[in-house]
Amino acid sequence: MLGGKKDVGDTVVEKLGVKWTKLAKTCRVVPWPGAADGAGEAKTYNFRVFEIGKITVPSFLLDVEKETKGAKKVQVHLCGTMFDTQRKAFFGNTWTGRRLPLSECCKPAADKAKWNGQAARTCTLDFGPNYGASFLSAANLENVRLALEVVMTEMDATQSIRGQEYSVCWTPMKMDAKRDLDKFVYSRNEADVASDTIMYSGTPRLLAYVGTDAKLLGRAKVDKSECKHITMTHEKLSEAAKALMCPDDLVCGDELSLVPGLSDQARLMDANGPRVLPACPVSLEHVAVEVGDLFGNKLEEYIKASSGHDFKFEGLVLEAGAHNGRRFIGEGGLGEY
Repeated sequence: MLGGKKDVGDTVVEKLGVKWTKLAKTCRVVPWPGAADGAGEAKTYNFRVFEIGKITVPSFLLDVEKETKGAKKVQVHLCGTMFDTQRKAFFGNTWTGRRLPLSECCKPAADKAKWNGQAARTCTLDFGPNYGASFLSAANLENVRLALEVVMTEMDATQSIRGQEYSVCWTPMKMDAKRDLDKFVYSRNEADVASDTIMYSGTPRLLAYVGTDAKLLGRAKVDKSECKHITMTHEKLSEAAKALMCPDDLVCGDELSLVPGLSDQARLMDANGPRVLPACPVSLEHVAVEVGDLFGNKLEEYIKASSGHDFKFEGLVLEAGAHNGRRFIGEGGLGEY
């Protein structure tokens, strides 16, 4: 600060602080429950969702733009969280795909249906060839399902103010890898594209209670629905993933949840990328932390009051490391000094 006014450096630091906070909120990853059993080597994968067909979409969302004369619009996106079928536990993070205008990707049919007791129509959602995420995991994907949820959001005409969000349907999508991304070219008739997924109404949290039991899930089944998707290995991401990504962190290629440290973040979905930025050394020297006697006295009082045991504060242990917004990077990661 100079003369009571912010200089350029202060502004840059403030912007970095805001960006860091956003990154921290988007990269909270729950460890895979099988990691403690001594899992094998982590591999990199990529999944893509191409089309979700024959689902029931409420008529008020399909007609909102017309009825409000453009004052309101509707966006659609997919959310996904990995679920271990053996341990009946969710893990990793919740991936949020990019938001698309419903009018551009939705193809309503003439069939009438019901959605939560309201008028609805049968629809197909086309997400194109590049809608998905990459991730690093040591989990056996044969025992993993992606709880994939279709979410629709009412927006104002400027697309800047979000209104009500609606969970339309969801599915426990199989995650077994078919081939490597480098050798895949999408075709709607591709034999490796799975299309036998059944969609359900309600919430994917149901998995935590009944697992993937078809009989119990069948009560919420959406008849004749399907989801075209594929999961592939992503060998060209291996170097970047192991250096910069947390295990089981689903990372979309063109959303805010990008990985700092990649040279071309927008090409994370591209088989020819990404590349890691050149490394630079980071070192800390002569770092001193002083908290004063008052901190120690208050800490001793708090511990005695809460546990009934005496505690003598003798100092602090400093932990330091280089962090890219998703994980501690470099040899050693987080070190104790």
